[in-house]
Amino acid sequence: MDKCFAAFLLASILRTAIINATDYQWNVNGNGNWGTAANWLPSTGFPNAIDDTATFPSTMTVPSTITLTAAYTAGSVTVQYTAPR
Repeated sequence: MDKCFAAFLLASILRTAIINATDYQWNVNGNGNWGTAANWLPSTGFPNAIDDTATFPSTMTVPSTITLTAAYTAGSVTVQYTAPR
């Protein structure tokens, strides 16, 4: 395999990974299942790839349990919390 083709193949793979990354935000003010697309924005899926991000926003105002019914993958998980004053 020549070097140009190998470089092209690697660039194509990296481009595909970047394009498929999604930033998800939890869209439920309460309990829910991680693997339910309707619980996330965008509601087209849920975080389950190394390039996906999962954010639990500060707009959640009640203690919540997020149920994981399988092993899921996310590149990062962020919990935004605003302490009561």
